[in-house]
Amino acid sequence: MLTEAVTTVPIPVSSQDRTLAFYGGTLGLELVRADDSMLGIRWIQAHPQGGASVLTLPTWLDSMPPGCLRELVFRSGNAQADCHRLMAAGVEFDSPPCARPGHPAEAVFYDPDGSGFVLKAGQQAAAGLQARDQRRPLFLQRLLAFLRQRLTAQQPR
Repeated sequence: MLTEAVTTVPIPVSSQDRTLAFYGGTLGLELVRADDSMLGIRWIQAHPQGGASVLTLPTWLDSMPPGCLRELVFRSGNAQADCHRLMAAGVEFDSPPCARPGHPAEAVFYDPDGSGFVLKAGQQAAAGLQARDQRRPLFLQRLLAFLRQRLTAQQPR
């Protein structure tokens, strides 16, 4: 397969200074780049400690206005505790983390520009979902594989 991993995700912002305080301070992401290596463009990138994906925080993407991102998922080892910590720091949530049958607990929160993110319970909950998937009837497993293949084939390159 051509794609091995998602390495960089742009999150358009209106103020990089305010963004540094939110993503670095409030969310606790690690700053991996902050420079003016391109004339007139300030590059700011951060990632979860030990994470492979990098968030690029640009003010200069005309095709993506600040606040337009939705549903980027942050996995958490303790979604309840992280939600309470972030709420205490002033982060806006739709509701506390809640779990639906067969799904790990999750809660939606927003950055200062209004981009929406999902805080989702981590590894142990995901393992439970994988076990559930393995119990599905064979015809359903095949149907899901077929649908995934069709959706992948229809995506623009």
